[in-house]
Amino acid sequence: MQKYLIGPLTARNEMSNPSVGIVITLLRDLPEYQRLFFDAFKAEATFDNVGRARASYQRSLVASNSPFDQWYYGEDQTALGPSERSGFKIFLNKGDCVSCHTIGPDSAFFSDNKFHDIGYGWMRENLRQTPPAISKITVTSDLTLEIDQKIISSVGLPLEADLSRYEVTEKPADRGRFRTSSLRNIAITSPYMHDGGLSSLEEVIDFYDRGGGKHRLQDERIHPLNLSKKEKVDLQKFLESLTFQNLSCLIAETRGTNPDNLGAN
Repeated sequence: MQKYLIGPLTARNEMSNPSVGIVITLLRDLPEYQRLFFDAFKAEATFDNVGRARASYQRSLVASNSPFDQWYYGEDQTALGPSERSGFKIFLNKGDCVSCHTIGPDSAFFSDNKFHDIGYGWMRENLRQTPPAISKITVTSDLTLEIDQKIISSVGLPLEADLSRYEVTEKPADRGRFRTSSLRNIAITSPYMHDGGLSSLEEVIDFYDRGGGKHRLQDERIHPLNLSKKEKVDLQKFLESLTFQNLSCLIAETRGTNPDNLGAN
């Protein structure tokens, strides 16, 4: 477990530190961290203690008390409106989203933590191999540009094949399988899917509505839903009701300045 807690420190797409040793040395040299580690662990910063500290912090990030929680678990009938309630019925029944994004009797993580092939990986691999002549690039939430593929290819490296769960297990049956993501705070965590290939909840709902990637080996639960425009709106309203109401507390804890190692090789 410790390697998963330490891994982000050196991952190139996350903190990108040169080594764990450099991080440990820095933490030992900074007076404020010396005190904090001795207060918490009665010892200086070590590989294990850094992992434990990160794990303890992550366990404190509770994303409950959303309008859905107040309505479903707190029995506050005013917490959700008619549209959100209608969307919840679609989530349970017509959409069958709940079969993977599970809900428990006392709490809901909205994930079964299992790996499924919804056809998305297959669809993205087809797109990688045969990209369209013109691609839509989302610059901001309000601005999308149409860019010639030749221009994109001239300034970027070719995309590598995404082997999904197969990259870990090397089992052919795991090609195209990805872990079910939690839906907590989904309305504010765009872009979506494992590679950020869908920009909005509308695109996600449309993807499932048309039957996923339409891959012949995809999970049989993924099939065309034939949702009406109103049903799509209601489903999105329900997903928006899963947003933690005290997000400002988490935002206040985020870094407000650039990290010390920004730009380090």
